[in-house]
Amino acid sequence: AAKLMLGVGILAIITVALVIFASLSGGTSTKTDYLKLLQQHAEIIRIAELGQQSAKNSTAKNLAITTKQTFESQQDALNKLALGSGLSKIDPKQIALGKNAETDKKLTSAGQLNKFDEEFTATLKSQMRDYQTTLKKIYDATKAQKSKDTLAKIDGYVAILVGDEAQSNTGNTDSTPATN
Repeated sequence: AAKLMLGVGILAIITVALVIFASLSGGTSTKTDYLKLLQQHAEIIRIAELGQQSAKNSTAKNLAITTKQTFESQQDALNKLALGSGLSKIDPKQIALGKNAETDKKLTSAGQLNKFDEEFTATLKSQMRDYQTTLKKIYDATKAQKSKDTLAKIDGYVAILVGDEAQSNTGNTDSTPATN
């Protein structure tokens, strides 16, 4: 009986150690996901700025303006969430690594072919859908309700910009600004 108790005790210790290890490694994944989200966030703002400068029709220009303003207004809330996830600091050099030079080439080429607005709109919406995917991954891994609420609001705004209000990845239907 003593050997059985010793075996159960060792098994319990191993289980606790595995749970602790899993929770620590999950945090690292969330930090990495937040860094990716911040990079995507910055790239979307940059692309929107290009659209503001170069779009010809009012639909594309309005999408650029609205996207830029929406993403800039969510920057502080997103930074707070990222820092709260265990990200030690937000390094502008790391964020800048999210810049995609191919996007610039595609938009420049499209501008030369007088198709900038179409390419810009398609590129921006594609970037925002990728952003939503990362946002959803973080949302699913987040336990704090206040953080989930903020992520859901950001997702709701992005869904509206993409034109998929009914397809918010986090199920958000509220369009009130996130202020964390």
